[in-house]
Amino acid sequence: MAVNQITAGLIAVKMGAVAVDGGMGTVLTEMGYIRENTLTLVGEKPTKNEFRAEGVSLPVYVKKTAGPLVIAMTLMSPDPAQLVSVLGGTITGTAPNRVYKAPLGVPTIIQSVSIEPQDGFSGIDIPKGDLSANINAGFGPDGLFQVEVEITALQPDKAGEPPYSIRE
Repeated sequence: MAVNQITAGLIAVKMGAVAVDGGMGTVLTEMGYIRENTLTLVGEKPTKNEFRAEGVSLPVYVKKTAGPLVIAMTLMSPDPAQLVSVLGGTITGTAPNRVYKAPLGVPTIIQSVSIEPQDGFSGIDIPKGDLSANINAGFGPDGLFQVEVEITALQPDKAGEPPYSIRE
């Protein structure tokens, strides 16, 4: 990559099952339209625990714990299969008469996630992400049925696999 190259824009977000070995999934499905200006990838600062000694003004030891890396986005064209992938639940019937049925509780949904930017880096991969989602639908003249999704990167089960990687 050239020095000072900017990474911006979005081509696609893909999600799928974590690989059998606990690493990045290889069968990922594109999530459809992502509402403009809603996709963010934010890494929080590490938390620090400072240990101080009597009579010493500065810390003598600092222990750091990594902050979470979180993707947030809004799906604006979800179909029943996408609803199941981010909210849980089931589908009954066959197209064009499929019916999405919400889960009875709050499921734990773990997926591999890949973001493909339009410019700059070729991709950002999260092998194991914990999904939380909610419906946020408006039905007025300016309304839209959409699903807000938040994905927190977790430590993968595969030994030596990092929680995320960025491809040049």
